[in-house]
Amino acid sequence: MRPSLAHIPALQPLVGWIAGILLWWWGAMAVVAIVSALAGVALLIAKRHAIGFIFSAIACGWLVAEIASPAPAPAGCCAGYELNYSGRVTRMRTAAETYTYIIYVDSVQGQPCTPFATQVFSSAGGRTHHSGERLQFAALLQAAVQPRDFDVQPSMAAYCYEHSIVAQAFVDGEGLHCVGFEPSWRTRLDGYREAVLHRLAHCGLSDDSFGVVAAMVVAYTDELPGDVREVFQAAGIAHVLALSGFHVGVIVLIVNLLLWPLRLWPRLRRLRLLLMIAAMWAFAVFVGLPWSVVRSAIMLSVFVVGLLIGRPANGGNSLCVALLVILAVNPFALFSAGLQLSACAVAGILLFYKVLNPVNPRRRRLYRAMGIVAVSVAAVVGTLAPTVAHFHSLPLLFLPANVLIAILMPVLMSLGLLLAVLPAGCGAAMQVGSVENWLVEVCDGFARWMGQWPCASVDGIYLGTVGVIALIAIVLAIAWAVNWPGKRAFIVAASVVAVAVTMALLFRPQYPRDEVVTLRHHPCVTLLMRHNDSLVVAPACRPDQLQFVAARLERDLDAYTGSRRVAVTTITIGDFDLGPYHRHGEMFTIGGATVAMPARTDTVQVRCNYLLLTPLTRERPDRMAERFHCDTVLLAPTLTLRRANALRHAFAATPTLPL
Repeated sequence: MRPSLAHIPALQPLVGWIAGILLWWWGAMAVVAIVSALAGVALLIAKRHAIGFIFSAIACGWLVAEIASPAPAPAGCCAGYELNYSGRVTRMRTAAETYTYIIYVDSVQGQPCTPFATQVFSSAGGRTHHSGERLQFAALLQAAVQPRDFDVQPSMAAYCYEHSIVAQAFVDGEGLHCVGFEPSWRTRLDGYREAVLHRLAHCGLSDDSFGVVAAMVVAYTDELPGDVREVFQAAGIAHVLALSGFHVGVIVLIVNLLLWPLRLWPRLRRLRLLLMIAAMWAFAVFVGLPWSVVRSAIMLSVFVVGLLIGRPANGGNSLCVALLVILAVNPFALFSAGLQLSACAVAGILLFYKVLNPVNPRRRRLYRAMGIVAVSVAAVVGTLAPTVAHFHSLPLLFLPANVLIAILMPVLMSLGLLLAVLPAGCGAAMQVGSVENWLVEVCDGFARWMGQWPCASVDGIYLGTVGVIALIAIVLAIAWAVNWPGKRAFIVAASVVAVAVTMALLFRPQYPRDEVVTLRHHPCVTLLMRHNDSLVVAPACRPDQLQFVAARLERDLDAYTGSRRVAVTTITIGDFDLGPYHRHGEMFTIGGATVAMPARTDTVQVRCNYLLLTPLTRERPDRMAERFHCDTVLLAPTLTLRRANALRHAFAATPTLPL
């Protein structure tokens, strides 16, 4: 048995804490937390400490999740009315043709209200608004947590709970009006980051180099070219673009080198360690406290504190303590892809590093050289399940790319930090920028060269929930077999792997040849019609909105097109013919059914099976009732309440259903 993994007292509370959060997430009532708390107390009294801590932590996890859940928006805000809102921008992200703002709204129709977070999607154009600005806008708010429209659609529920978002809206770029500025410590940090970005933008960096360096130094990924992100992900080195423990380790290494003269005075050893902790946390705050950086900072802090008090820390226990602190602050960080990847990478290193590095530690040089390979492989094995679950791909040639990155990464980041403090445009900055360009070109060229290999990565892996659970079970079974070797452990691990593979094969997703999906909660109602490997996307939008809607759809439908192996995607508001699906004017033929989606005022009498009513049409309800003869009326959720009530009244004799 390995001593480094044998004594982890924080593991039991962490397991219970996670179980309590998951129980709350799955809808468990308060009685579950009460029973768990009573059972935990009884077990602790009976001196069954391990299981008692787990049950007690279950109650604590459920309670913290209940307290941290965001309060709903004030009554009437999400009832289907278009109202005027006012609030402060707390976060802003940019993407192709779209801006995304998180606004803390504290005024509705000019009257103060209980503040609540709203996510506002805006078409690109007009002025870009930044953190701290106070905006006024008119919008039809919708509940942020919506049911998914297809099986592999990314769930926004975890993201919304993590950021306390309770509503969302789609607003034209010209509909957001700045009426003031409210400074805070976050806006000041944003100002410092913008100053750093200004320096990086004026030191001769190319577009690719600027995106990579900005991502590594200030966690700014909005300017990162999409092809660079895809190439790095295919090569298995995308982790350099998302701040993690690797970056924190580089910061500690740099600070340690700068404080090397303090080694000459042994009495200043504690001061040096405290300065390292301070520099590490200063970097974490500066980049916005992403969970992966916070996890690394806590673990390193525990390790350094152990050195200060003369008690070396256990890596597994430090990881559990870090996760406990993070989940106590924000329990919904459990569902964050960044935290999952970061934690699983560290767990993989702890579980597989010694097995993958058989070199005797006494042979220091060879041991360290082999350690780079062992760490890379162990981290990839540990992150196997979250990588497949979130990115649906698995790099196979990650080892040579990670060896190169392990060598170049400290140099890249060190030069990036140097550029962040040098005056913009000075000669030294231009020279350092040229070196950075060369290093990024080396990494990018190597990654592109590897990506051309036919076996570079396996893409389009969509396992479903059962498949992901089976993959987790396989990794844990292998970890059990290699860390606690023995005949019994091998038999148990082999049995678990066999059962997991069988379950994954039995419950793998199966899709029909023809499929129709309706996206209900988008900027507009959208029909997806798939025939074999061809897909037609028909959004109910105006021609001037098509570019904005198409940009969002192309990003949001990656999971759908990947899981269905779609080769050709067409986004159109015009007529089309695709297998059993046709559109001519305002009439859709879907198999044997006809669907009318009026988009203009006309006098032609129409007979159809379904009448889909969206905000696109401005025809009077009574005239539509006379013109359309249908079996069922479908009302889009984006209709205002007044419009929906008028349509229900006009079609009183026809069954009316929400879409």
